[in-house]
Amino acid sequence: MDIKTLVLALALGNLSLCAALFFFEAGARRSGQTARIHATWMWAKQCQAMAWFLLYFRGELPDFLTIPVANAILFAGFALDASALWEQAGRRVWRNYLVPALGAAVGVYVAAWLLQL
Repeated sequence: MDIKTLVLALALGNLSLCAALFFFEAGARRSGQTARIHATWMWAKQCQAMAWFLLYFRGELPDFLTIPVANAILFAGFALDASALWEQAGRRVWRNYLVPALGAAVGVYVAAWLLQL
């Protein structure tokens, strides 16, 4: 099995989980906090699916889209995954640190990518 097949499987898996979360949320009434957690998790999976699709087309799309942009979206998906788990644990402090930490991670990654060119 080659790497492109694995990346496509990751993209489709995240997309199908996102669809399952959407229909799960649509079929049940939830409290505000639980609905927010599910929505955050669904956005995380959408970001990850989009990033994996961009990485799947590496070599066919420009490198700027398939390397730094795709990885920035992937980092955002991971950050949203973590924030949904923190929210579920009752820790809302993540909101104060998520965007700066995500910005720093993306900045370091893009700087490293640009330096290696």
